[in-house]
Amino acid sequence: MQALQIRKLSKDQYETSKDYAKRLQELSKQKYFDELKLGDTLAFWEPKDGTSSYDADKGVLSFTPPYLSSNFKIGDGVEMLTPNVMSSSERTYEGSNAFGVKRSVKSSHQQVCVVSFTNFKYGSNASSQPFKIKLPPQDARALHGKIRTFYLGVLAHPYLAAYSEYQKPEINNPIEKMVEGTSLLVKVQQVWIVNGDTGEVLSKRTFK
Repeated sequence: MQALQIRKLSKDQYETSKDYAKRLQELSKQKYFDELKLGDTLAFWEPKDGTSSYDADKGVLSFTPPYLSSNFKIGDGVEMLTPNVMSSSERTYEGSNAFGVKRSVKSSHQQVCVVSFTNFKYGSNASSQPFKIKLPPQDARALHGKIRTFYLGVLAHPYLAAYSEYQKPEINNPIEKMVEGTSLLVKVQQVWIVNGDTGEVLSKRTFK
């Protein structure tokens, strides 16, 4: 994300659309991090666990990927991975409302990195349909608690977006939460269900 930020991928107000398109085309040929270019496939792992159940009679493992958070800053809202907290701080202060009622407020501030999926609209359940995996009982038992979900895709224009959320403290809930950072925009092409111990890919699903 930092490597992309320093490359100024957004359009400058003094830049014509034609010049901007030309500059992006040139940037797409360059490596921005290690061997990565703008059009290369990226893979992201969601640290939250999904849910699984096994039908021993049918020999089928059903796995539902973990629930993804929502990023409402993008369009009508898209799904996103659990934010990666870069830094966090907390403090306590005395707050009051318009009527002079006072409460001790716990305030937290976080700097985060977020991966948002532009083609996973919030509420569409595109990412959470169960996977049906044919496995013998001994293999299904050995996988218990080890299944991981990977999201593969490519960067989506404009690549980066500001992310923020704010929870205002209330008299009955004197907690203030401020979160801000940068969201990496990704178009998901495939979801892989993987054995977290061995890396074996158990199932794949393709998205447009």
